[in-house]
Amino acid sequence: MIQSPDVAFLRRVIRDALVATVGCTDPSAIALSAAHAGSAVFDAYAPREDAQTMLDRIARIDVRIDPRLFKNAQYARIPNTQGLYGVDLAILLGLLIGSTDFGLQLFQLVRPNLLACAGRQENRALVHIGITEPETGLYCETRITLQDGKSGAACIRDNHDALAWVEEDGKRTVHYHACSCCSDPLPVGEASLSDTERLSMGTLEELATKVMALADVDLPEIQTAFTMNRKVWMDGEVGSGDTYGLSRFPDSNNLVTIPLISRQAVALATYRRMVGEPVEVMACGGSGNHGLTFFLTVMHGWTLPNIVAERSLFHGAAFGVALIAIMKEKTGIITSLCGCSLTSALAASAALAWGMGGSEREMLRAMNIVLLSLGGIVCDGAKPACAYKTGLGSQVAIEAACMARQAPGMDSGEGLGFRSFTGLLHVLEELHIHGMTSFEHTIGTLLMEKVHAGSPQGIGSTP
Repeated sequence: MIQSPDVAFLRRVIRDALVATVGCTDPSAIALSAAHAGSAVFDAYAPREDAQTMLDRIARIDVRIDPRLFKNAQYARIPNTQGLYGVDLAILLGLLIGSTDFGLQLFQLVRPNLLACAGRQENRALVHIGITEPETGLYCETRITLQDGKSGAACIRDNHDALAWVEEDGKRTVHYHACSCCSDPLPVGEASLSDTERLSMGTLEELATKVMALADVDLPEIQTAFTMNRKVWMDGEVGSGDTYGLSRFPDSNNLVTIPLISRQAVALATYRRMVGEPVEVMACGGSGNHGLTFFLTVMHGWTLPNIVAERSLFHGAAFGVALIAIMKEKTGIITSLCGCSLTSALAASAALAWGMGGSEREMLRAMNIVLLSLGGIVCDGAKPACAYKTGLGSQVAIEAACMARQAPGMDSGEGLGFRSFTGLLHVLEELHIHGMTSFEHTIGTLLMEKVHAGSPQGIGSTP
């Protein structure tokens, strides 16, 4: 069947927003930049030998990283490391792993000998971290200088797995760049800025109508996401998360307990991922926690008795993923406000309100309830305690969708709220791009102070 251009494009937007990951995407992106840099310098100038011999050839490793990426990566536990974390550890592991074929799942390749080598303090001292200006967006540049003066570098930019350039001893090869200030002609993806902007110009009902033209077979990634992310929650051992107060609730399907069960499910799944368990997660909008929060919330919310039979879970999920893609283009991939709770909850609340038969007004009302409830929650970096925020976002999303049908007198224009979808997007863009710049500088400074002070919560520590 030949699809209309709008439907075909929408399918690509949704598909591009979904990517399987192992571990937090932020240290994974940093490790990926180091793996590319290592391939440039060692494949070109030095044979790959055992891990320690390879590190002995290095004079220093310089890392330039944007404050948002640093903030999110510093305390996210790395899979297969027994709960260790730190930007320096991610850099060394990426370098020693070497392979870039696994993308954001490269931490699957961590082995005990690599971890032992990367964990030595004298090796970690090779890594020197510098923070860029927040305006650079998602950015990680890793430069490796050998003892003989040869060097290699690589840069990840704009998206967690987007290789911008690789440099071998001063000769740079551009691979990809989404920055408009770059003068070089560069490849543009199918989901370009103007195309996604076009999607955001319509109403929620218009977007939902486009989504209804999609069939399950068009996006098998949606079902994969539900299966994969549900498994992260369900496979948690009894007692998993107890140290963070995350215990299981009994199953139920009433309006009171479903939001609480969803909150617990999202929190527990987030915790497992953030403590470094090597679980595979379908990320959404550049974040595994976005994916867990959104898909588990919609999955639980669709068990509510007031879901309309002719509105399927598949279409609700596709609608929500499209909303996340639209919102993330306005706010950026890594945000100052907690996108894992706020953005995911905004999308889930709209999807659930639509599933309950809601009109444009009810969907907007649900999103505004979420924004008015969670709009002040900041992102202070990826870590196990993110479970509290994502769990809260899940509960608020389900409750907002239910309340939207019961609050016809609510003024959607109050506070941060807005009476149109385009207006709501404008609020999100202004808050993230202009309103929180000083916060990024402040949180980056505080975290770097911990690193330089070598505090118990500093770089590479265990809790």
